[in-house]
Amino acid sequence: MASVIQERSRVALQASMVAGGLAVTSLHGFPVSIGGSGVTVDPSNLQASANPLIAAWDWSDAAQLARDLADNKASATSYFQSPDSIAIILRSVAIAMISEINLLRERLVAQDNAIATASSLLNLQTQWAALAASKPMPDRTAAQAKTAVLNDIPTDTGS
Repeated sequence: MASVIQERSRVALQASMVAGGLAVTSLHGFPVSIGGSGVTVDPSNLQASANPLIAAWDWSDAAQLARDLADNKASATSYFQSPDSIAIILRSVAIAMISEINLLRERLVAQDNAIATASSLLNLQTQWAALAASKPMPDRTAAQAKTAVLNDIPTDTGS
């Protein structure tokens, strides 16, 4: 009995053959030896053309898992850029997170500048107090996060 991974590998090989112009309608069996011996194709008149592809195919679980990963990455990329409502929400969450990270980054850059330009500890304390007053960083709430995400949805362009 073939494993699920082997079955996916057989399906991937058939798709590869069809994409390469070999009109194989189905594959039967699984390799019983290295080189793909034991795999037959329909229509049978394409067997001779299919044999080199079958022999060269990497039937290992690792190879199929790598093909699956590549397919999943392509699907995720396509989905993330789609007009689907969940994809829009994901993009809006990412935008809200980046916005928050940028606010924190601005504050850290300002603190670095205050440290670099301070002439004394008293001067640094004065600069930091002014910074805290001009760029407050209050705790964020779940309601604020929801509002930030919802505010980004109307501006979503799908990219």
